[in-house]
Amino acid sequence: MDQLGDGGKNVHEIDKARKRAELEKEELQTALEEAEAALEQEEAKVIRLQMELSTIRQEIDRRIHDKDEEFEATRRNHARSLESMQASLEAELRSKTEALKQVKTKDFKSKIKFSLFFCFSF
Repeated sequence: MDQLGDGGKNVHEIDKARKRAELEKEELQTALEEAEAALEQEEAKVIRLQMELSTIRQEIDRRIHDKDEEFEATRRNHARSLESMQASLEAELRSKTEALKQVKTKDFKSKIKFSLFFCFSF
């Protein structure tokens, strides 16, 4: 009879262990589902952040391109201004050189006239 009593205790202990195992299984299943849901949320955040980063990079690339174009236009304008100033400077130099030639020619002619005047006045 002891064996039957022991057998009943064993069955009862086994049943308690089975229930504890099922409860632990359910707790683990719930924890797994919560972890999977959290993982999915984090993956969604990563994807959203990657898209934001991509958008920001595109905006930065666009701004850099715009600034490059702006810089190139400014450089061309300065180059044209420099060429114009150079041409004006060269024209002014030519004018001054021509004026100096004319002054020297007039001075030379005046000296010749003056010399001739003195040579023939006596």
